[in-house]
Amino acid sequence: MTKQRLVPILGIIAGLCLATASPATAQTKVEADPARHSVRVVYLKLEDGKFDRFSEIMKTYDEITASAGQKPVQLYHMMSGEWPIMAIIPLEGGMAELDFKTSSGEAKWMDAAIRKMGSKEAFETLDKEFNGLIEDSTSDLGHWHEAGK
Repeated sequence: MTKQRLVPILGIIAGLCLATASPATAQTKVEADPARHSVRVVYLKLEDGKFDRFSEIMKTYDEITASAGQKPVQLYHMMSGEWPIMAIIPLEGGMAELDFKTSSGEAKWMDAAIRKMGSKEAFETLDKEFNGLIEDSTSDLGHWHEAGK
């Protein structure tokens, strides 16, 4: 098809697209889905012999999470696959939490951690130790829908 014949056809297509646009599309309502729950799924391999210390620190982190008024992390001991531990971390602000350098949920958790540990430095020391227990990790994002809502 020559360029001269293509230009009028493109004009007709553009006109049809504009003609079929309706005001109804501009009135689409944006609404949250209260039955949708977003999560970060973290898979972990610990350094050899570090499970007990990992469990101790996780108890402290669970206390911090409760103090921050947040839903707890769910830990699963995997029976198959390459990852011995799977952690399900609720993203209470939904996937939008990922748009922030520090989300409001993370800030609440950090503030609770600093109160629990007595100082930012004490928390950072514990967190560094915790991260040192992890040999390898990866993560995924997902969501689930609450039945009946």
